[in-house]
Amino acid sequence: GACVDSFNVLGALLGDPDAAGREHLVQQGNNMSRLGFRHGDWKLIRQAGKGKNAPKYQLYNLAEDHAEKTNVIDKHPKVAEQLQNQLESIIKAEGSRPKS
Repeated sequence: GACVDSFNVLGALLGDPDAAGREHLVQQGNNMSRLGFRHGDWKLIRQAGKGKNAPKYQLYNLAEDHAEKTNVIDKHPKVAEQLQNQLESIIKAEGSRPKS
């Protein structure tokens, strides 16, 4: 019960062709004020908290921008909306793993 959001991905790491890894990854900052949500080539960053200069959401295409220098949220609003909805669902469910 200590790792309620974990999955065994050893097979994927060892190169098993039938193994499945995760289709997404949530990265959490130290105090939950900043979350990263990676899905495929896309990374959405959610910045919460008051007094921050950064926009609430930022979107990066990691296939084209490994260094996350260009926020493309205005160019890809549908991708941003889809990722925002997925991330908010994970937050609301308190994890991405189905409850048993």
